[in-house]
Amino acid sequence: MINNKLSKLFTGLFAAMMLLTFNSAAWAQAATCGITGSATAGTAFYDPFNPSGLSATTINLNLTRLNPTGGGKTDVVNFYLKAQNAAANGTSIVPTVVALEGSSAGLGLNIFHNFATSPPIVAPTSVTPSAANRFLKLSFTGNNTASDTATVTFQVTLPANLNLNAANSLAFDAIFACSTSGGGQPTQQTGQISNAVVFPVVVLSALQASYVGPVLDFGEVGDKTTVQVQGASGTYTKSGDIRVASSGPYLINLSSTNKLSVNFPRWELGHAGAYARI
Repeated sequence: MINNKLSKLFTGLFAAMMLLTFNSAAWAQAATCGITGSATAGTAFYDPFNPSGLSATTINLNLTRLNPTGGGKTDVVNFYLKAQNAAANGTSIVPTVVALEGSSAGLGLNIFHNFATSPPIVAPTSVTPSAANRFLKLSFTGNNTASDTATVTFQVTLPANLNLNAANSLAFDAIFACSTSGGGQPTQQTGQISNAVVFPVVVLSALQASYVGPVLDFGEVGDKTTVQVQGASGTYTKSGDIRVASSGPYLINLSSTNKLSVNFPRWELGHAGAYARI
């Protein structure tokens, strides 16, 4: 019998309020141009074992451009998103609508890029996004307050079987290029902000466990001699495989009908699964 204290699927949230934040301090350190913003979305759930994954969730992102001192302004920002490791590979973040005093390009493209893949080219800001070069371009106009803001609607999709540990946040890095005009010589600048985009997400704590092999019937050992129990190898063995897939740490306990129990070490693994020979 497999008795696992974490076999219960705990209730969790994938963002009652799903916030997406561009760290303005980090942008200011990297460049004198760029954007800041935040967004919200409705409640959603992500079960790492759900074969359907998480269907597209709408996020409305409100952006404000950063303008350098001296009368200059941010006129173009190109950016894409990337994870800090391969755990979020396969995520999709697609801008579908942009409202601003100006123009945009890159709608309908997935601007999330898997870890360790070749990045798109975003600089200089005259570069145009395409299916082979996926990023979002925001081209602002004017140098007045009404021209400083933009609203972007994203469709965010998480595929099935993301190798995520149970957690309450999922952070992406923003890689960008921006340009300025007015207030002196035009500039072209680039930068990267770690944890620039953070989804406060509670991944459901979930576990699957199964055993494959012959029935673990050791028989009645009370009527066996020591030689019979030990056998030629000095042990009496039964073999099989336990498969465990978990989004958090777990403890396996095997027990017999007469309460003999064996504890396996606590393992911390992604839900991709592991096999233990017993």
